[in-house]
Amino acid sequence: DCISLRTIHLSNGISKIITTTFNGCIGLEEINIPDAVTEIKRATFKDSPLQRLHIGKSLPTLDTKPFYNGEFDPYNGKPKSTRAIKTLTVDAANTFLKANGSALLSKDGKVLLGFWGQSKSFNVPEGVEKIADFAFEGLAFLADVSLPDSLVHIGEKAFSRTALRSVTFGPNVRVIGDEAFGNCDKLTAAVFHDG
Repeated sequence: DCISLRTIHLSNGISKIITTTFNGCIGLEEINIPDAVTEIKRATFKDSPLQRLHIGKSLPTLDTKPFYNGEFDPYNGKPKSTRAIKTLTVDAANTFLKANGSALLSKDGKVLLGFWGQSKSFNVPEGVEKIADFAFEGLAFLADVSLPDSLVHIGEKAFSRTALRSVTFGPNVRVIGDEAFGNCDKLTAAVFHDG
């Protein structure tokens, strides 16, 4: 049991963190991903309420699935909690990723890989062309999102199970993935650009 575990500083010799390694560490608040880590599997930090995450210089990509909080209320099927990392940082020497507040983007800023914030609204930065699969999934408090004109692709379940009320698509959106807005119970309007 790792209930009392609060902070993890992994050895630089570790290159991969496998599925469910820190699953159920309900006290875990901080982890530094070492420079040598190049892969983190799904559900690695499942049900761990991380507050601070630092990503080293070698991790090439990361989606939201390692941070999935899987507890659902059995009566209404809604999540009891949501992932929310207050401090997200990426080593400046990482040539693949960068942080923008609580959002993780590709270094060139063209792909938004995930969002871990606690905000009720978020402005996707101009220049983002793709929102990755599951990027905002399960953020039950996210009610408003602003999409940039540069956006072309919205991934599978990108906004699934959020509290979005409406969404306005820019002129360049060409792909909307499966269930991109699935189970968005409060979504009442989707506005598409003429053209």
